[in-house]
Amino acid sequence: MKFVDIKNDVAFRKIFGNENRKETLISFLNAILDFRDDQRITDVEILNPYQLPKLKGGKVTIIDVKATDQAGRTYIVEMQVGDADGFEQRVLYYSSKSYTDQIKRADFYRKLRPVIFIGILNFVHTANKRYISRNQICDVETGEQTIKDMEFTFVELPKFKKQLHELTTLSEKWVYFFKNAENLTVIPEDINDEGLVSAYEQANVFTWTKSELDAYDYAFMREEDARARMDKAVQKGEQKGRKEAEAKAAAEKAQLKREATAEKAQLKREAAAEKAQLKREAAAKETQLKREAAAKETQLKREAAAKETQLKREAAAKETQMIVNLSLLGIATADISKAVGKTVAEVEQIIAKNKK
Repeated sequence: MKFVDIKNDVAFRKIFGNENRKETLISFLNAILDFRDDQRITDVEILNPYQLPKLKGGKVTIIDVKATDQAGRTYIVEMQVGDADGFEQRVLYYSSKSYTDQIKRADFYRKLRPVIFIGILNFVHTANKRYISRNQICDVETGEQTIKDMEFTFVELPKFKKQLHELTTLSEKWVYFFKNAENLTVIPEDINDEGLVSAYEQANVFTWTKSELDAYDYAFMREEDARARMDKAVQKGEQKGRKEAEAKAAAEKAQLKREATAEKAQLKREAAAEKAQLKREAAAKETQLKREAAAKETQLKREAAAKETQLKREAAAKETQMIVNLSLLGIATADISKAVGKTVAEVEQIIAKNKK
C-alpha cells in the first residue's frame, strides 16, 4: 500500500472535498477544533466539492475546502505549502468576505453565523512551540472572547515532532496523517476513527484513476515550477543585493576618501592659521616689550634728573648754610668768597637772604 502526499493540491481536495465521504471532513474538524457534546459537527455541506482539475492553470500554493455544518457555521480549511507575503491579511479578507456573503443587503445582521478558518501550514508561522494555535477576538486585559463569530486556527506541521507510537489523541493522529502519510505503507493499527480511516483509504494511491494520478503529478510539477521561479527570483535578488552592497561600499569608500582629504585640508588651514596667530602674538609681545623698555628708560631718566636736581638743591643748601655759619663766626666776606668760589656780592646776598 502506498499513500499520496496530502499536502498536494489534488490530494487535499479529493480527500476533504469529497461529498460522498463527508465523515472525513467532519472527523477532522471535530478533532482539530476540539468540538465536544453539543458543539460537535454531525453533518456538513461542502460548498466547493472536489472536481478533477484540468492539467492547465489553477493555483499552486493555496488549497482550500469550504463547508457549512448543521448549525450554519462556515468552515474554511486551507492547506498552504509556502509562506507567502500577505498571508495574514488574505486570511482576514477571505474570512470576512465569507462572513458578509451570508446575507444580502436587506437581511438582518442577526442571521450571520460564525466563520472558522483552519490553516494547515507546511511552514512555521508563530513564535510559540505549540503546533496548533487557536486565535479568537478577545479583550486584551481580561481575555474574554468579546466577538464570537470569527476564529482562526493554525496547524503548523514543522512543529509536530511526535512519532507513531507516541500518538494519543485524535487531533495528533490527524496531524501525523498530514505530515507522514506519504511515508507509510499501511494504515496504522490504532487508527479506529471512521473519518480518519476514510482519509487513509482515499489517500491510497492504488485506488486512484490514471486521470487523477496525472493531475496529482501535474500539481507537483506546478509546485516545483513555482518553487524554481521563487528560487530564481531569490538568486536574482541576492545578486542585485550584492551589486548594490558593492556599489554602496564603493560609494562609502569614496566618501571616506573625500572626508579624509577635506579633513587634511582643514587641519592644514588650521595649522597655518595657528602659525599666523602665533606670529602676530609674538610681534605684539615684542612691540609691548619695546614700549615697556622705552617707558622704563624714560622713567629712569626722569628719576636720575630728579635725583640730580635733589642733590644740587641739597648741595646748594649745604653751601648756603656753610656761608651763613662762616659769616656768624666773623669770617670776612672776602675770605668766604674765596673759600666757596663765589663773588663777594653773591656771598653777601646769600648772607642777607638767610640772615635771621
